[in-house]
Amino acid sequence: MNSNEKGGEFERLMAGHLSRWLTRGTQSRALWRTPGSGAMAGRLSPAQQRWVGGDLGVLDKECGIACSFIELFHIELKHYKQLDWHTMVYTEDSGFLWQTWKKAVRQAGPSNRLPLVIVKQNFQPPVAMAPPEFWVTLPLRFVLFYEEVGTAPLKNLLSFSPNEVIEAARKLRYGPQAYRIIPRRPSLA
Repeated sequence: MNSNEKGGEFERLMAGHLSRWLTRGTQSRALWRTPGSGAMAGRLSPAQQRWVGGDLGVLDKECGIACSFIELFHIELKHYKQLDWHTMVYTEDSGFLWQTWKKAVRQAGPSNRLPLVIVKQNFQPPVAMAPPEFWVTLPLRFVLFYEEVGTAPLKNLLSFSPNEVIEAARKLRYGPQAYRIIPRRPSLA
């Protein structure tokens, strides 16, 4: 299986997994992989963009909680042979993981969504990356923070109900301290 096939398979797998989580197991197709894995999102009208959140979108506008999730999150899904976490921590603005995060941040901005990157390394469980402010709104342990991103095992995030995750995102999006990413450079001091 080549890398594009592996990436597409991971996106389909995550669409089903997140659909079942959002609908408490009643639907496996509430979310779908967007055509071009999010690349088409820039070509959609503003009304259509409402139903696409990066690599995932909703199939039906009467989608309930799946619509709420997509309206709040810009989701990037990546499956890599190896995740080089050290390049994210020790090298400024380089490494594919850091570039994936920065891309999600840029793409999430115009739609006022929170970036949520789900990455997987071969033979390892998926990891979720989101702004630190998002993780702080959930009583979650084992979050690694670096600069403007926090990471945690995806299973930890999905241990919360969809309503809890959506409410945490709404607090950041609409609350008095509405979330805005301010790029920071790593300090070596």
